[in-house]
Amino acid sequence: TINHLIDFLQATFDGTTVPKAKTTTFPAIIAHLKRIANTQVRNAGSVAGNLMLAHNHSFPSDLMTVMMGVGATVSIGSAANVQTLDLPSFLNLDMTRKVLLTLNIPFAVDGQIFRSYKVAIRHVNSHALLNAAIS
Repeated sequence: TINHLIDFLQATFDGTTVPKAKTTTFPAIIAHLKRIANTQVRNAGSVAGNLMLAHNHSFPSDLMTVMMGVGATVSIGSAANVQTLDLPSFLNLDMTRKVLLTLNIPFAVDGQIFRSYKVAIRHVNSHALLNAAIS
């Protein structure tokens, strides 16, 4: 779920197994993800489902915006192969007989600064009027 992703990013940021310099983008990602819908929706909604809504229905996905900004990639599987794509390429891919396997969030590079912004009628539980993610 989206909340599992938030928890994973927070645990990775707080933990000691990954150097802090590699997780400097995580707080901004977490803050933006916490503005998606509400806790109940984030507990039920899947990351892949949200990305596929953006892919199939031009859904105004906060998750897609943030992941594009941070340079995330996805792995797509079919009977023939598995391919890794950046998110703009994923949005243009025909997903017939394919499945979204993974979302790959890169670690920060030295000196990387990441910010994301959401303008909406309400702080949460509202579609964005404007989303931006800058890295």
